[in-house]
Amino acid sequence: MKSYRKIGFAFLLLAAVLLTACATTHQKSDKPLLPGAEWRITRTVNGTRQPVMDAPKWSSENELTLLDDATGLLWSKRSFALPVGKTFEDARSYCKSLGGPEMQIPTRQQLQTLVNYKYANPVVDHDRLPGIRSGPYWTATPSDINGADKDSYWLIDFLDGRSFSRNAKGNLAGVLCVADFYEAKPDSHYTDRGSWVEDNATGLGWQKQTVHANDANALADACLGSGLGGKRWRVPAQHELLSLVSAGQSRPYLDPLFSGELYLSSSTADLHRVGSDFYGVDFQRGVTVPGDGMHTRCVSQWPDNKMTGRTYEGSVFIDASNIDDANRQLQLFETGHYRKIHGDLYIHGPVAAVILPYLEEVTGSISVDRSAKIHTVAIPFLTTIGGELSAVGNAALDRLVFPGLAGIGGNLTLIKNANLGSKQEQIPLNDEIVEPFDFRSLKTIGGDVSIQAHQQLKMLSITSPISVGKSVSIGDNPQLRTIRMTSLALIGQSCGPGSGDCGSLEILSNMRLASVDFASLKTIVAGFSVRGNPELKDVQERIDRIGTGLVAQYNRKLCARTVLDRILLRTWNSGHFPGGVTITDNDPAPECKTACSDRDHCTIPHAKAVPRR
Repeated sequence: MKSYRKIGFAFLLLAAVLLTACATTHQKSDKPLLPGAEWRITRTVNGTRQPVMDAPKWSSENELTLLDDATGLLWSKRSFALPVGKTFEDARSYCKSLGGPEMQIPTRQQLQTLVNYKYANPVVDHDRLPGIRSGPYWTATPSDINGADKDSYWLIDFLDGRSFSRNAKGNLAGVLCVADFYEAKPDSHYTDRGSWVEDNATGLGWQKQTVHANDANALADACLGSGLGGKRWRVPAQHELLSLVSAGQSRPYLDPLFSGELYLSSSTADLHRVGSDFYGVDFQRGVTVPGDGMHTRCVSQWPDNKMTGRTYEGSVFIDASNIDDANRQLQLFETGHYRKIHGDLYIHGPVAAVILPYLEEVTGSISVDRSAKIHTVAIPFLTTIGGELSAVGNAALDRLVFPGLAGIGGNLTLIKNANLGSKQEQIPLNDEIVEPFDFRSLKTIGGDVSIQAHQQLKMLSITSPISVGKSVSIGDNPQLRTIRMTSLALIGQSCGPGSGDCGSLEILSNMRLASVDFASLKTIVAGFSVRGNPELKDVQERIDRIGTGLVAQYNRKLCARTVLDRILLRTWNSGHFPGGVTITDNDPAPECKTACSDRDHCTIPHAKAVPRR
């Protein structure tokens, strides 16, 4: 039945578009919009309202139109690429010219559905909506925010998703055109359920009174612990909170059924200030504002039998195999249902960003693998990962934000993330570089560290870890210039006797690498290998113990006498001279020739020839 409706609807829409050329009659009148047109409305499937999504669910398109299956809104692709702004009247005429009686300027709630807070500048899906630019766009929703001005309308600025009003006469703004005849409107917007209110247009339940707490996690606890009406409550996402903005009310723009605070926070994190700021709504003015994470109106929608306190029992999959399930899972964690996952977290989905401001612990592993779209993974208050953290083969990934992470039980694996480091730019002030990852609190890594094959990574700075349980390998990063792991003191803490290469440090084939700073490093349990880094000159370290061997080859600017012999002297004096030494094909200058090309030919200052072991 669902497929039949889609096919029939697509045919009807195509027919509507084809009518464009002859649409000279039956134009809609210019009377005010009916109240139902100003509501945020979601589709009904099998008698149940579908979720208010954080982003459209694009289901079909042709050369002229793009359909959002979550709302039933059909958008004109021709309007996406308009090069200049229009007056309100010109915008209305333009939309009518595209689709006869169906195409029109969207209402505020309709246009708001395109805002995707997981993107920046503009805050829309860059792949599916490539022509939309940062700047204001008209809506058909009148506004009296400027007093008695009857010619003012709401606009939405896609620079950041904020809304404001502007007089329609003489002002210019962008325009997008939409048709909406997929979903029947309910007879009334709200149903009063006593202590809470049911939104008949979205299926959401809202508490009549607001709640407050001292911080974001306490606010989530306040909602989840309320039990009002026998329902499960949570902090709303920004799109859910915005669905309460009522164009039929003024100062506040909120139905009189609701009471309490008017400046409310959502659970949607600000992409630019993850962990410190949320989006919110000022209902007194009807506009998007920064949220404080301490005041909200609790919302209810999904039952979830896996909830035990705020611990999710089992592994979480956010992947492309079922987009609806992926979005549902993601929204549960984004809105504060859970602060702990007793299992693994797999992120392989079509989402652009995963920002989980409430999650504090994952007992298993976190995997971010082979995603074409995801650019940011941010879990600001996560303190512990029991297993490994891996990001492998992601085409767009450029940010990993884990500022609260103290320990990784397994491996840290970053391999072939094509865009990682693309936004690293030189900043004149303090000569700093914008970092693609934030591990500022990370102290221990229980397994291996592998950072390989990143085409755009220019600086690797992970300065807080003190120890690595097994080995460190950094290689095949052609643009990498600097490595900074300034607090690392021990490599191979978990390696037992006879563990082979466990506990080694490898710096291999980084063609532009010039500087390595391991200022605190003293112990390498296994071997130290630095090969194929033709620009490498500066190595800062305090190494006095190398287990199995030292290999330094094909580093044509590395002065072996001043860098490598210094290391060998320390290891000799500490009684932990490496089991093997190979130093060849580095800086050829006579003053840089090593005194220890191998163990059979080794003389270092203040020490006799080193005997074979």
